[in-house]
Amino acid sequence: MEERAAKKKRQPVAMALVIDRSGSMSGMPIDMARSACKDVANGLAVNDWLLVVAFDTQPQLAVKLQRVGDRNAIRKNIDRIQPGGGTDLYPALKIAMEQLQTAPTKVKQVLLLTDGLAPIDGIKETAKAMAKQGIVVSSIGLGSSVDDKLLAKIADIGGGRFHAVDNPRVLRKLFQNELKVLLARATKAR
Repeated sequence: MEERAAKKKRQPVAMALVIDRSGSMSGMPIDMARSACKDVANGLAVNDWLLVVAFDTQPQLAVKLQRVGDRNAIRKNIDRIQPGGGTDLYPALKIAMEQLQTAPTKVKQVLLLTDGLAPIDGIKETAKAMAKQGIVVSSIGLGSSVDDKLLAKIADIGGGRFHAVDNPRVLRKLFQNELKVLLARATKAR
């Protein structure tokens, strides 16, 4: 009851989860990523907005930008994310930015998760463009095959946080912590 009251006292937020679904995410990593995405959906209020972009070499709108009303449908769409393919961050980040531009909220955030190396063309420029629009970008590098410097730079440019982790079991906690920071920003922005 107290949690619901707190959700009413803040302005709505929009969160984009940009999730690597490349072949190397098979097994526990993709399972934990899906669980973490569902946790975020459960933690948002019905007047908040959520977008889930799954990517390998091509981005896929797993959950189109929408109000968090029908959580069951959102969870089913998240469960459909399956691993396969390579890794290309830029198209997924660009779609997240374009979609969040249309969200009718002031407080917006992207949370990027990847476990692989990717071409860097356009990524820093996209992070800068999001920052200019007030979209915070945080990143999570899972495992040892990521470009920590690039992911840290994305978070630095985007005003967010960078997390380097080896164990996919911590993804749920990291996603929940990022959601708490987003909701705190929304409360302060009132």
